[in-house]
Amino acid sequence: MRHQLWAAVLLGLCASVQAQAPPIPQAEQSDVATLKPLTPRRAFLWSGFINPGIFIVDADKGEMEGYLPKSDWSSFAIAPGGKAYYVAETLWTHDTRGQRQDMITVYDGTTLNLQEEIPLPGRALMVPKAQAFAVNESGHYAYVYNLSPASSVLVVDLGKQKLASTVETPGCALVLPYGESGFGSLCGDGSLSTFGLDAKAHGALKSSVHFFDALRDPVFDQVALDVPTHKVFFVSYLGHIYEATLADQPQVAPAWSLQAAAGLSEPKDESDEVAWRPGGSQLIAYHPASGRLFALMHVGEGWTHKEAGTELWVLNATTHALIRRISLKEAATNVAVTQDATPLVLLTGRGPKLTVLDPESGNVVRTMDAVNGGPIMTALP
Repeated sequence: MRHQLWAAVLLGLCASVQAQAPPIPQAEQSDVATLKPLTPRRAFLWSGFINPGIFIVDADKGEMEGYLPKSDWSSFAIAPGGKAYYVAETLWTHDTRGQRQDMITVYDGTTLNLQEEIPLPGRALMVPKAQAFAVNESGHYAYVYNLSPASSVLVVDLGKQKLASTVETPGCALVLPYGESGFGSLCGDGSLSTFGLDAKAHGALKSSVHFFDALRDPVFDQVALDVPTHKVFFVSYLGHIYEATLADQPQVAPAWSLQAAAGLSEPKDESDEVAWRPGGSQLIAYHPASGRLFALMHVGEGWTHKEAGTELWVLNATTHALIRRISLKEAATNVAVTQDATPLVLLTGRGPKLTVLDPESGNVVRTMDAVNGGPIMTALP
């Protein structure tokens, strides 16, 4: 009888323990996240030397969508339609020393998986610039600016995943693609030169046009480029805007003044004269559908072209009229604009923040944590 009683007690205790035990968690299911289809409001933020990489952002929702690793001194380009993402980069086998390896790293545009590493014979190492690396309109060729030992552009066949040719560009730097087989370069003598490729991807100088005084009023090497229309806007240190059309015979329209558009006097030279001047890193952006140009401006003396902008000026690129001046709560060094019908303006500065503006009202739509300033690239429509 005593044994039966103990058995009943033990059974009761077991039942109580089972009733109080936490539920057994379900086994984790492995999955792979993928990017949504490309939209004009997807932005790509380039970080610098702190946590270098490409941060992929949905500017409409203020959400981080993905991340691509990259080495320091790298450049970035997007395949048409976002089918792939390219990083032109340089690595060393022992981090800061060892054998140097130059390459274009290819990532899938949906999964961000590494697809290919296309070797390069070299490339120029510089702070991030959108014009150091580009893809032509169809996505067939990539152009990589090189400086070993002289200025040249490496033409890479992305379909065959190999170097197609090297185009010598003496005295000229960077790449501004136009059409299927041409690119422009900015030259130290104050000219814009264009280079064309033949059927075998061999390139040669097509034509040059001199349009600025490189000693008295140099232009920034960060430009606003509209690939579909082959238009490119240059801004000079003194605030002159040059609109050029990239072609085998490039054309440059007469310069107009940012300060004159605002009813202000123009600075005469790079002296200690205090005036409104353009400044920053990626300091100009263009929205072709509305014909609006966006420029970062600050008050400063000569040679303050790296100063962050305290105002964003919105201008009509056709009539050269000032539309509005937007005072910025935080100074910005980089500006970009989404390429949709109702665009957003994106700004980054010295700190780790992305600011999204409504260009119609000048109001801040949202801010989000970002990375230390580098160029901002937006997707084409």
